[in-house]
Amino acid sequence: ASEIQTVSRNATTEYFHRFYGPNNSVVAIVGDIDVDQMTRWADQYFAGIPAGEPHRPVVTQEPPQRGERRIEVEYDANPSVMISYHVPNARHADAPALAMLASMLTGGRTARLTNRLVVQGRMAANIFANQQPGSRYPRLFVFQATPIAPHTTAEIEAAVYDELERIQREPPTEFEMQRVRNQIETSSVARVADGFGLAIQMAGSEALWSDWAQTFRDQSDLLKVTPADIQRVARSYFSRSNRTVATLVRPP
Repeated sequence: ASEIQTVSRNATTEYFHRFYGPNNSVVAIVGDIDVDQMTRWADQYFAGIPAGEPHRPVVTQEPPQRGERRIEVEYDANPSVMISYHVPNARHADAPALAMLASMLTGGRTARLTNRLVVQGRMAANIFANQQPGSRYPRLFVFQATPIAPHTTAEIEAAVYDELERIQREPPTEFEMQRVRNQIETSSVARVADGFGLAIQMAGSEALWSDWAQTFRDQSDLLKVTPADIQRVARSYFSRSNRTVATLVRPP
């Protein structure tokens, strides 16, 4: 926040001219179009704009975590907890299995943690699992939940660890796998149901991976994940030493 409050107009304009150029942009056009006309318009309106400065690649790498980290933040709000584990980027071979695991645990009312904590136990108002931030670089597999009083964040933590250990001992069932596959196929239709959704998928894939079709291959990779793959990634990444826990605590 302090950077936003102190940045000058000149610094903002300089940054814009350095990086916001045609060489750093992606345009996706979807619909009943005349490709030749689109090309002529692109040349007419964009050819004269000078290229921006290429972005500098990120070379810094975070060292491996050597033990559990815990933090409590006092804030006048309902208690909540976030549990995160270091995982690789979205192009890593383990990424599809990690995405399937997130859906298996919190993707829908019949998912393991959602059903246990929200639907059946009424211990939490919600629980989510996802990988963030971004896709290009190593990231975190994050659980986030809000308990319902009188239940506590400690109870939520215990349930999360219990389900992870259960998968480490026993691979998921084929019924669970098929439920997640059905969700993937349903969402793949929904996300390209209109031109805008299709354009977002193509532009994002091109911007991230320089390949507009990668987004469609990602779905295929998800459907190839096996129960053994999910058990393997659960054993590889979800250890105590690779874990950071942040708890929101209401002050007295």
